[in-house]
Amino acid sequence: MVSLMGPVSNRVAEWGRGVFLLGVATSLTGIFQKYCFAEALSNEPRRGASSPTLTNPVSDQYAAIGQSYSLDLNVRDVFSDSDAGDSLTLTATLADGSPLPNWLTFQIDGRELGSLETDWALDVAYHPDGYAFIADNDWGLKLIDVSDKENPTLEVNWSPNYVKSVHVEGDSLYVICIGCLPNSESFRIMDISNLPSGVVIGASDKNGRELTKVGDRMYTGYDIIGIGTPSSPQKVGEIDSNDIQDIEVDNFYAFLASGNSGFKVFDVSNPAATTELFSRNIGGDGNDVAIELRGNLAYLGTWNDLYVYDISVPSSPTELGVTPIDTDQGETSSMVVIGDYAFIGTNSGLKVVDINDSSNPIYKNKLFAGYDIRDINMYDTYAYAAVKHDGLLVADLAQYSFSGFPGFADEGTVSIKLTAKDNDGNSAEDIFDLTVSTEVPSDPTPSSDSTEEGSESDPTSTLESIYSNRTYQVIGGVVGSAIVLGGGFLYCRGKRRQSDDRSSGTELY
Repeated sequence: MVSLMGPVSNRVAEWGRGVFLLGVATSLTGIFQKYCFAEALSNEPRRGASSPTLTNPVSDQYAAIGQSYSLDLNVRDVFSDSDAGDSLTLTATLADGSPLPNWLTFQIDGRELGSLETDWALDVAYHPDGYAFIADNDWGLKLIDVSDKENPTLEVNWSPNYVKSVHVEGDSLYVICIGCLPNSESFRIMDISNLPSGVVIGASDKNGRELTKVGDRMYTGYDIIGIGTPSSPQKVGEIDSNDIQDIEVDNFYAFLASGNSGFKVFDVSNPAATTELFSRNIGGDGNDVAIELRGNLAYLGTWNDLYVYDISVPSSPTELGVTPIDTDQGETSSMVVIGDYAFIGTNSGLKVVDINDSSNPIYKNKLFAGYDIRDINMYDTYAYAAVKHDGLLVADLAQYSFSGFPGFADEGTVSIKLTAKDNDGNSAEDIFDLTVSTEVPSDPTPSSDSTEEGSESDPTSTLESIYSNRTYQVIGGVVGSAIVLGGGFLYCRGKRRQSDDRSSGTELY
C-alpha cells in the first residue's frame, strides 16, 4: 500500500500494488445482461437533474446607428444551476428562434486563468475536491491542486512511467500506463477518497489507449476490462480493430474513431465475442480524430471537419450534417460536447462549433490559439486542458459577447433570446429587446419626447456627435434615417430641419 501524505510537491512516490480485496470479477452476458443493465449503461440525461434557472435577466439594450456596439455577458451572472459541476453554455437567437441580424455576432470568449508547466501532457481528469490529474507521458502521473485556479500547484508526482490516459469517477482513478513500477501492469485502479493520498487497489496487465467507463466495464480501446471487483480487474473481452484513437460506449454499442481506419460501431453486448456492425472511412491521418455521444447523436471531429451522425439505429448511423472546423488544418485530439457547443481540442487551439442545428453545425471561433490541446475536461464553467509541452491550462468558459456595427437599414427593435443549457440538455431562457436608433438613452429606459437642449438624449445633439465628421452618399435624394449636411440643415427621415434652431423643431419640406 502506498499512502501519499504531507508536503509532497517535490516528492516522487513509488507505485505499489496496494492491498487487494478478495473477490471475483464477474461478467454478465446474454439476455439478463443485455436488458437488465441497459439503463445503467446509457448516455441519456441523468434522472432528477435540475434545469438551469434565470436569476438576473438582461436589461433591454440600445445600439446607435453608425457606432460599434458590444455587450459582454457572464453566464453565471444571468443563470444558475443547482447540479454540482454542471457546465452552462449560452446561445443567442431572435425570440422566434431565427438567426440574429446580419450585423450582430455572438460568441464565447475564453479566458485563461492559470497554468502549470509539465513535460508532455497527454490526458487530464478533474476531481471535484479541487484536483486535476495529468497523464504526463514518460514523466508519469501528476496530481495538481487547482483550488486556486489562477495558481495551480504540483501536489504529487508519481514515479516516472509512460502514462497515457487517466479517468476519474467518484473516488476512483483509472490509469493506463506502460511498465508501471514496481510491476509491469498497464491498467491500474486507485482509491483517491482521501486526496492528496492515493492507494493502488487493483491492477491488470491489459493495454489500451483511451479509458471509457460504462457500468462495471472499462473500455480501453482494445480490451474490455471487468471492474466489478476493483481489487481484481479482469479482461472479459476485446474489440478487434486497429489503431483506435477514441472510443465512446452507449448501452452495449461501442463507437470507435481512428484517423486511419475511420468510424466504426461494434456490438459489445457479449464482450467475449464483439461484432463489427458499421464502418465508414472519414478521411484524416493518424491521431486526428475524436468522438463524443449525446443522446442519439454522435459528434466526430477529424482533421478538417466536424460530422454529426444520428445513431438511433447503431448498426446504421446516418450523417446529418458536417462543417469545416477552421481553415488551419490540424490534428484533432479531444472533444467535449456541452449544451449547444462542441469544444474540439486541436494542435492549434480549442475550436468551438455551434451544434444547435444538427443538420447545420456552424464553426464559431477558436480559443487559446497556439496551444496543442490534447484533452479537455469541464467542471462548472471551467475547462481543464492537457496541453502538450505546456502542461495544465485552466480556463474560464463563462464569458460571452455580442458585437457589431449597425447601419441605417438595421434601425428598429428586435427581441433576442438567450438560451442556457447544461450537461443534460436542460435549458432556461431570457428575452430582452435590442433597439437600434439614432439616439441612445443614457439610462436603461427609453428616452421621453421632452428633452432639454443639448442633453445626451437630445436627438440632434446625438446626431451631430455621431455624423458631423462623416460623409454619406444620398441615394434618390432622401436619407433613410439622419445625416448632417453642409449649409446648417439636418435631414431626418426624409425631412429637413434647421440644425441651428434645435429648440423650435421647425421642419422645412
